[in-house]
Amino acid sequence: MGEKIISNTGDNQKKQMVVESIRKGVETYLSQNIDRYGFISVDLLMISEDLRSATIYIKTQEPTKSDALISMLNGSKKDVTQHVKRFMDTRYFPKIDFREGDDENLVF
Repeated sequence: MGEKIISNTGDNQKKQMVVESIRKGVETYLSQNIDRYGFISVDLLMISEDLRSATIYIKTQEPTKSDALISMLNGSKKDVTQHVKRFMDTRYFPKIDFREGDDENLVF
């Protein structure tokens, strides 16, 4: 399963840097908490034009548990955000939201 990173903001270098930093930070957080979440990967990351919100689509090896994992991740946004901020060199951090990775979620 290849990782897909899509930014609906174009190829602006700053926005791509933010997308990459968030992706790296979230993947690191997930790997450090594998005992809590299991094997999860970032399938897609979308960020708003103004960089104020990011939607992180994840995939898990156990689709039957994906709703519970999404709820757990959304309940841990504060911890995830604090972890991911270490990978960013910016004053502001976008509001993050986790969703299940699925091509049906992708509407452009």
